[in-house]
Amino acid sequence: MKKRNLSKVSAQRRFIYSNNARFEPVQREQVYDSKHIFPQLEPILDYLKNFREYQRKGISTDGGAIFWGPSGIGKTSFARYVATVSRARFVNVREFPVEMKSGMQLWQTSDIQRLFRFSSDWVKKNNKPIVLFIDQFDDWLKINDRISSEFEIELDGFSGKCNGVFLITTSQKKPSLSGDDEFGGSLFRRGRIGIHIGFVKPDRKQQTELLQGFLSEHTTEKVIDHKNIIYLLSGTTPAELKYMVSEARLTAERENEGVIAQNHLVRAFLSSVLDPPSGHEASEEDKEETRIHELGHYIVARAWGIPARLVCVINGISSFGQVRINDSFRTTNDKNMLNDIALTWGSIEAERMFGFLPNDGRGSDVEQINTTAGDFLRLGERSGKLKRYSLLLPLRDDRDQITISEEMSSAYEKELAKVMSRGQKQARKTLKFFGKKLIKRVSDVLAKNPTGVMLQSELDPLLEPKLSQFHKKHKVKDQIND
Repeated sequence: MKKRNLSKVSAQRRFIYSNNARFEPVQREQVYDSKHIFPQLEPILDYLKNFREYQRKGISTDGGAIFWGPSGIGKTSFARYVATVSRARFVNVREFPVEMKSGMQLWQTSDIQRLFRFSSDWVKKNNKPIVLFIDQFDDWLKINDRISSEFEIELDGFSGKCNGVFLITTSQKKPSLSGDDEFGGSLFRRGRIGIHIGFVKPDRKQQTELLQGFLSEHTTEKVIDHKNIIYLLSGTTPAELKYMVSEARLTAERENEGVIAQNHLVRAFLSSVLDPPSGHEASEEDKEETRIHELGHYIVARAWGIPARLVCVINGISSFGQVRINDSFRTTNDKNMLNDIALTWGSIEAERMFGFLPNDGRGSDVEQINTTAGDFLRLGERSGKLKRYSLLLPLRDDRDQITISEEMSSAYEKELAKVMSRGQKQARKTLKFFGKKLIKRVSDVLAKNPTGVMLQSELDPLLEPKLSQFHKKHKVKDQIND
């Protein structure tokens, strides 16, 4: 037993002193620009860069930080960024040699003591700081619940202040300072793991900057529409974005001598949203109907300044279409809601223009039209009994709680029909302005596109000069917020 312990101690010492710890440096452009995260990192960076000065002046500081937030959001990348910028040694504590049982680490208090002692000795010898990193700290503590108090002792400096050693942990949970929750308590008070930084998903602008940063590590074509490619994505995390760039690079290696083109990124996006081919070959008529359906949405959206960033039609094994709208910044008002109703009608009216028969896709569009029209009555700039009724509408089948007169119900349904009809007429007149000939020409261009995806920067020019003429005639200002 004693011999085995000596072997483990030697392995632990070698792990800290050797240079075999896996560490991928992270530069500034590889983490998203967050106005609230970087200021909170400053105390950590200042300490790591100037830990000898802290020691000389007897300045006390927090011994650790926790980065908490959703998975894939970039918490680990920010921890590596801290180590990179401060030129600190980065040690993944989960790789530290300890006893194993059934594939799980079994930490003892002596392991924690040696982790900090060897790290402190390394700092003194090399005059460089160390970042100890523990991912998914809440899960790690559950498995090793007996060692939490030893962390507190080490972070308090009971065995001598570990200058230049800083602990960074991550979790999807926010720690509770009161200790009422299973994850939290005195370990997370000031002086210990006292810096708590919450992470949220990056916004579109930050995602665009991340995409540019990830691509800067590779050879790319000169013209790539970063901004519109980002609008292909929905709620994408930095980890997913980095994976998409890696997949695009692999495709480029096979086809283009490693030079990433825009279509490689688009195809990487498609692989993440499409189901595997079913083996059923869609007919040419089905494919054309899908193109017309989506172009109906797109043309009405762009005509009324709605920020539709792309039309997506898959022309391979299956027939699939999608138009994505960037409406994160749009206010809920009567004008926007009526335009939303019109753009949804656009697909149905475009199919009718070309003589296609009703299909399953129309059902979901009609349901969306009905929902948006109801929102218009409920949330729009209206007053009186009709609006009050619309607020009660979800309860109309609960006769024990509320009584709705048939007269009021009929009045509401009539008003709802008027709103839906108004949006339908708007869509029909809009598509008539652009004309069947132009829509067919754009559909044919889309059919020849190898990826089946066209960004707004590619589609809008095909609608000119009609698009500009429509905007001028109806005094439409493009609502896209760049």
